[in-house]
Amino acid sequence: MPRRWGDVTHVPWARPGAKHTWAFEDTCAWLAAHTALSVLTVLLRIAWRTVAAIVTRVVADGRAEHKDHQVAGPDGEAGLALG
Repeated sequence: MPRRWGDVTHVPWARPGAKHTWAFEDTCAWLAAHTALSVLTVLLRIAWRTVAAIVTRVVADGRAEHKDHQVAGPDGEAGLALG
């Protein structure tokens, strides 16, 4: 049976379901936190909806990576669970 256009294959340089590389998505998420959306969309030449989808994926990926980690509190002992 011939493959249909639009079939998705896992590749090591992109998150599952992504249309961009890890580096591009990480850059986009960083810029979303540090610049205006209008600057970001012009600089990276992507739509604001694409930015929203990328940021959602990056945040979800970050939460999955840090799920069972603890962050030390100001006193160095008490911690907050991430996740």
